[in-house]
Amino acid sequence: MEVLLPARSRWGVFLVSFVVMFIITAISAGVLAASGMGEYARILTSSALQGILVFILPTWLTWRLTSRDAYGMMGVDRGISWHSLLGILLLYLLAFPAINQLIWWNQHMGLPQSMAAFEEVLRSWEEAGARTTAVILSSPSVGSLILNVLVVGVLTGFAEEMFFRAGIQRLLTWSGLGAGAAIWISAFVFSTVHMQFFGFVPRLMLGAMFGYVYWRTGSIWSSTILHALNNSLVVIGSWLQLHGVISADLDTLAVTRNGFPWFFALSAAVTCAYLWWSRDNLLKKQN
Repeated sequence: MEVLLPARSRWGVFLVSFVVMFIITAISAGVLAASGMGEYARILTSSALQGILVFILPTWLTWRLTSRDAYGMMGVDRGISWHSLLGILLLYLLAFPAINQLIWWNQHMGLPQSMAAFEEVLRSWEEAGARTTAVILSSPSVGSLILNVLVVGVLTGFAEEMFFRAGIQRLLTWSGLGAGAAIWISAFVFSTVHMQFFGFVPRLMLGAMFGYVYWRTGSIWSSTILHALNNSLVVIGSWLQLHGVISADLDTLAVTRNGFPWFFALSAAVTCAYLWWSRDNLLKKQN
């Protein structure tokens, strides 16, 4: 594969292409809003465009223009074995109660009284985001469920992993930063970009988990599976709740509201132990 630009230009290509694609996406969103398209279709179309243009293309262009092995640098060409697939699914299952508890704690935290005005602004941002999400998740048909899983679950999961893991995290390690720092920095950026202060901590931990799995396996598909699974569970859970199949959100399972959080403590401890054990067993690069 022909290299068109020197390796030292990678960060520049990544950032410039991101800005350009962001502007194009913003213009496209304005066009869609003026087109008279229904709100559900418009939001879902905008989400798909954002995933492809803002998240996938900058990463692909960066490695395609500056590397002879673009797909190898991103981890796109590296599959995962069945035992590694089971391993990462077990990781998510073990961490699920701890993540849910962090979600509840973060949602119910409050800022000091002196920062009440700032807290009100933060919560207004989250309410605006929640309203947009509610439009997508409130459609009751089976067709909309499938479409939501494909766009919100699979496409968004893959797109964000391409940007934050194959893009930012991989560029950081290529620049000489240690794997641990690269994982946490990309996870921090991942959580910050979502503009949800009262969901920042659990999203940070999820981002770190995705980043760790990506680094250990060397495959973008491993972290994409986890990310798509996490997003899809939200979509499916909301659909089941809408139809009265379940009475509460899935992110309320195993949450302790009063007393010692035993589920959280056990989940966190077992997850850490599993990560330590699996690093040389399930979660490793495949030949």
